[in-house]
Amino acid sequence: MKYLLYTLAFAVVWQVGKTQVLDYHQIRIDTSLAVQVSRLAGDDNVSSFVIVVNDSVQAHFHQNHAEHVYVLEGSGSMRLGDQRFEVKAGDFVFIPQGVIHAVRPRKGQALKVLSIQAPAFDGSDRVLVPQK
Repeated sequence: MKYLLYTLAFAVVWQVGKTQVLDYHQIRIDTSLAVQVSRLAGDDNVSSFVIVVNDSVQAHFHQNHAEHVYVLEGSGSMRLGDQRFEVKAGDFVFIPQGVIHAVRPRKGQALKVLSIQAPAFDGSDRVLVPQK
């Protein structure tokens, strides 16, 4: 399991017979953005991103794909369906297709996560949920 997490954290991606290794530490955080998304790799079946949340991610769900989230740095409060809980570096969260989710980092710090989504994510299946 530890090896798997290290592999995910460094986003080792196999593409067309070659390996591409990306070090997520090299992604610069732009604090002027509420949410910063950096695509790592993908194909029609899966996509991977490093997402830096400086403010919050509004409640939403995905109609056509599931998402795996591994917290790389920081901590925050997450909503997953009817549950609310704290997440921190080292935590793994599975978000099933169609389940409402949102996240807000702790005040004054960014939350950096590795997000792997299958099938590939293009933004078209994201449905925002009005705030209560």
